[in-house]
Amino acid sequence: MRDHDRLVKHNSSTIALENLAFGSPRASLARPATKTSKNSLWHQLALLALFSSIALSPSLEAWAGNSQDLPGAAIIKTTKPIPFEAINAVENNEWKSAAPALEAFVKSEPASAEGHYLLGKSLFNLKRYPEAKEALRKALKLGQGDNFSKQANEMLLKMPKAVIAPRQVDLHLGTSRATIKGRRVAAAGIARPRVLSFTAKWAEPCKQLQSDLDKAKTEFGEQIEISTVDVDDPKNEELMNQYEVSPIPTVVFLDAQGKVVNFLIGYSDPAELERSIKKVLNKS
Repeated sequence: MRDHDRLVKHNSSTIALENLAFGSPRASLARPATKTSKNSLWHQLALLALFSSIALSPSLEAWAGNSQDLPGAAIIKTTKPIPFEAINAVENNEWKSAAPALEAFVKSEPASAEGHYLLGKSLFNLKRYPEAKEALRKALKLGQGDNFSKQANEMLLKMPKAVIAPRQVDLHLGTSRATIKGRRVAAAGIARPRVLSFTAKWAEPCKQLQSDLDKAKTEFGEQIEISTVDVDDPKNEELMNQYEVSPIPTVVFLDAQGKVVNFLIGYSDPAELERSIKKVLNKS
C-alpha cells in the first residue's frame, strides 16, 4: 500500500472515531460544558480510550475503509485531487495547457472518471477526436452513471459521426467471441439478422429505446434476434470493445452473416428504428 493511501486511511479512521465519540469531528471540543449523564460520560471516555489505542496501533489499516467496525460512523474516502493547474486551465478554456497536465494525471490515477472526462473534454476542444473518444469512453466505463460518465456520454454524442461509428468486425479473425448476459455470441454461425442494443440504466433515452425494441420483438417475431447489452456489466466489455461502442445508446444492426449493415447513435425516433430493422431484413 502506498504512503498516500496509508495517510488517507489513517485520517479517515481518525475522523470516524472522533465522530462517534463527540458527535461531529473536532467541533464538540469547542462546545460549552453541559450537564452530562454518567452513562454518556463513561461512553465518551471508553471511546476516547479506544481511539487512543487504535491511533497508535500498527494495524490501523484494518479499521480504515471498514465502516461496519464503527457503528454509526461514516468513513470518509478521499482520492488524489486533480492538480490545480489542470483544473485552472480547464476553467479558463486553456486546452493546450490542460491536456498534457491531465494526461499525466490519468497516467498516475487511471481509475479517475473525473480525470478521464476532463482529459476527453480538453482533447475534444482541441479537435483531437480519436484520443478524446478513448478518454471519454474510459470516463463512461469508470463512472457507471455518475455525473462524469453522463457528461462524457453527452460529449461523445457531439462528436463527428465517423469517429463514433461502430467498428466493422472481420468475422474471420475470431473477434466474434463475446457474451451477452453470460450467453456466447457466435456471429459466424448466425442464421438470421440481429440487433445489438448497447444501453445503460442511467441513460434516459435507453428507456424509450427499450420500450420500442420490445414492440419490435412482437412485430417482427422470429425474423430477427434483438439483444440488449448492458454496458455497465463487466461480462459485456469484450463485446463493447469489439464494436468500439462509444455513446449510449448505440444500436448495431447485423445481417445474417454478422456484417454491420446500419447503426443508430443516440435515440429519439421510433420510425428510424423500424426503418433500420426493415433495412437489415431486406439485406439478409
